[in-house]
Amino acid sequence: MPKKVFPNARHRYCAWHIKKNELEHLGPLKARYSDFKDMYKQWVKSHTTDEFETRWKIIRDKYNLQSHNLSNEMYNQRTRWAKVFLKDCFFAGMTTSGRSESIHSYFDGYVTSNTMLNEFVVQYDKAVEFRRAAEEDEDFKTMKTKAVLSSVNPIEEKAGTRYTSKMFYVFHKEWIQKLYS
Repeated sequence: MPKKVFPNARHRYCAWHIKKNELEHLGPLKARYSDFKDMYKQWVKSHTTDEFETRWKIIRDKYNLQSHNLSNEMYNQRTRWAKVFLKDCFFAGMTTSGRSESIHSYFDGYVTSNTMLNEFVVQYDKAVEFRRAAEEDEDFKTMKTKAVLSSVNPIEEKAGTRYTSKMFYVFHKEWIQKLYS
């Protein structure tokens, strides 16, 4: 469905779910081979697509993963989870599990799974009040400070005048990474 609505969008899988599946399905391989964890981590953290492909062939052959369903499926879906295939996309600081993390952090310290409905309403109001105050502080900080630019590029300059200081920091981190990669 998303491909019909946003045909040119890049979709990626949730990092939390990838980790969960790794823990569930790769445990026996980690237990059987003392060096599997390190080899697997090197493969996942490859810096180039060629490196990723080469390392995949090495671990696939070394650990006989041809018949290991999860590993083969992960490899087949690599463009949706491996950082090396997603580094050309700007995600504005959002992680793949960002939406649920955002909801959890919004209510963190205010409600738990045991909070009664009447108490939830009170705590919800407190959470909203706290977030609004934090937003006001961020607005004030943004109005009173100037972004520190690392280039004379008009894109960076425009971002420095349009983004909040916190969002500019997120942008700037990726900007620097792209400039020097």
